[in-house]
Amino acid sequence: MPTSEEPPFFFLHVMKTGGTAFVLNLLQNFAAGEVYPSDVDKEQPGDLLPYVSISRLLAVSPERRQAIRMYTGHFPFVVCELMGVELRTLTLLRDPVERSLSVLKHFKRHFDRYQPLSLAELYDDPFLFENFVHNHQTKLFSITADDRPQTFVSTLTHLENRTRHLGGPDPLRPTTIVVDDARLTVAKANLANVDMVGVHERYSEFVERLRTRFGWWPGGVDAGVRVNVADDGSDAGPSLRLRIAEDNVFDAELYEFAKRLSG
Repeated sequence: MPTSEEPPFFFLHVMKTGGTAFVLNLLQNFAAGEVYPSDVDKEQPGDLLPYVSISRLLAVSPERRQAIRMYTGHFPFVVCELMGVELRTLTLLRDPVERSLSVLKHFKRHFDRYQPLSLAELYDDPFLFENFVHNHQTKLFSITADDRPQTFVSTLTHLENRTRHLGGPDPLRPTTIVVDDARLTVAKANLANVDMVGVHERYSEFVERLRTRFGWWPGGVDAGVRVNVADDGSDAGPSLRLRIAEDNVFDAELYEFAKRLSG
């Protein structure tokens, strides 16, 4: 068990990389209230803001921070800089084609406006594509404070994002960054500074490395548990997979780099 004298951990939870199952396993190693967000960080049951809002994270009181030993959430790497405290960082990345398909299925499953659409039609949605698919992992690790992110890789608040998913109009301003070679270089440098990098496809190895390094799960852990699975049997044919691969070459390179870092 970590002690209060040690720097807290921060699990940078990249959407649809297996992080939800990992967080549930993590909870076995920490007491109630030692993980952010806990119930005390939510304004009401089901409050998702603590998981995604950067301003909400940065507004955590000094008293609350004293109790937190593990931060989790869908945040870009830059929050570690913005928090201004020493942290031990963890993350999981995933093959961009498989991650993208899982993201599309997630939105199809959770929002009425997307349910009648095929995965290819969802992929053609400009808002979903830019904010949750297009080189998303590279964006998360290359965003800077100057980009002024609010949630995920976006300049939109959680409420603005959700309003659009529920049927609202597209925002009138640019909402996310454009990835280029320079951004990829920044993403690689930041990922190399993460203390423990894992990849979805070798999840059990990631867990075992954590057990060895930090003494977590001394009684063992079921690394095969899956939660929040978005596989509803929707068709993802070869043509869609090829489109995703061609559109996400920066993420593909970052993923190969993550595999090397993960050992």
